[in-house]
Amino acid sequence: GRELHNPSRPEFDGTYLYSTATSKVDYSDIIFKVKPDGTDFTKLYVNRNGQTVGHLVLSGGVLYGITGEGVIYKINTDGSGYTKISSIYGVSLSPITISNGVIYGTTDQYGAYNAGFMYKINTDGTGYAKIMDFEQYGNPADPNPSISYSTGELCVSGSTIYGIAKQYRQGYGAVYKINTNGTGCTILYNFAQKKGAYPTGDIHIEGNVLYGVTSYYTDPYETDPASIFSINTDGTNYTQLHTFSSTNTVISFTVDGSGIYGTDYASNSIFSLNTDGSNYQTLFNSFSDTTGVSANKGVTKVGTILYGPTDWRA
Repeated sequence: GRELHNPSRPEFDGTYLYSTATSKVDYSDIIFKVKPDGTDFTKLYVNRNGQTVGHLVLSGGVLYGITGEGVIYKINTDGSGYTKISSIYGVSLSPITISNGVIYGTTDQYGAYNAGFMYKINTDGTGYAKIMDFEQYGNPADPNPSISYSTGELCVSGSTIYGIAKQYRQGYGAVYKINTNGTGCTILYNFAQKKGAYPTGDIHIEGNVLYGVTSYYTDPYETDPASIFSINTDGTNYTQLHTFSSTNTVISFTVDGSGIYGTDYASNSIFSLNTDGSNYQTLFNSFSDTTGVSANKGVTKVGTILYGPTDWRA
């Protein structure tokens, strides 16, 4: 495994962890599996259609992914049946989300207004449709609000899609929702001020509460570090749960019941906190060249154990 680096956050099927990593030999994308105790490491497939964006998605016993070149693919967990489902024309593609046999994703360029678009396609490759175009400067004739550059993995609950955007009109980002049929786009929260703004990364749902992260912001006059926030799915009760100490970091996290678990790039650490913002803890921050460094892609929780990747080790 030493010729591989830069693995993604794993998916777990009850027996194996599944992930992708980059080959140092020819920079191909290697899909692999390994048991949680570290045994039975198996390369499943050498994917030469580009590097997988984000992480694999396990749905119905099949692994799905999207590459930076826009190739949506699927592969069985035993390594057989690699299939190219479709190609998406876009730039800065988000990791895909799957709900009820439908794949959802976004780009942050191209589309009608060159600010990206949201799409969906069935897992069998049929039914491709553009759900909405994001709007860099807005279009008064379009009923959708002027949200631009959607970022990170979408969250789908029933017939509603939740997402975050880097820009809203001329502001500093927004949390939004839209129906899966493309109607009813609604701004749940508008980051109108620089402080605590610029949302980035994935959005998660637990019950009727959404969780996300704002990125750091610095200019000559003010500094604002990253933070984790929560907001109800109806747009009420926006709350900053925790503000990190660094102004130059990437926060990746997941929500499990009443707990939030994630990684902080600046401190190269794993952390946890309650979903009400209490009891923040640094669980581990002793990464090194030999144990692995750059733990910045989040963790996967299995029971009481967290599994996650580092970019490389010596």
